[in-house]
Amino acid sequence: MKIMPSLKFILAFFFCACLLSPVYAQITDELAGYLCEYAQRLYAQGDLEGAKHEFRKALMVNPGNATAKSYLKKMGVGNVYEDQIKTLQKSLDVKNKEL
Repeated sequence: MKIMPSLKFILAFFFCACLLSPVYAQITDELAGYLCEYAQRLYAQGDLEGAKHEFRKALMVNPGNATAKSYLKKMGVGNVYEDQIKTLQKSLDVKNKEL
């Protein structure tokens, strides 16, 4: 049975993705951990804005990071993406008015 070249590529891609998935998960966990450690240092030094920024970056890398969520909640940040949502809503309102 002869397999089409595009099907070979899809199968190879799927196989590679399956092999690399655990590596990707480990890298994102480590990066989020590093960002949280840095954010905790900033928090301890009293740089709350810097700490918020780094904790948010950690959540971008790993949305399930409990440390980042916990610290942001402790700092009174309700919805982590609240600022971005408000900015997007304002942009949409402006675009709708233009139409």
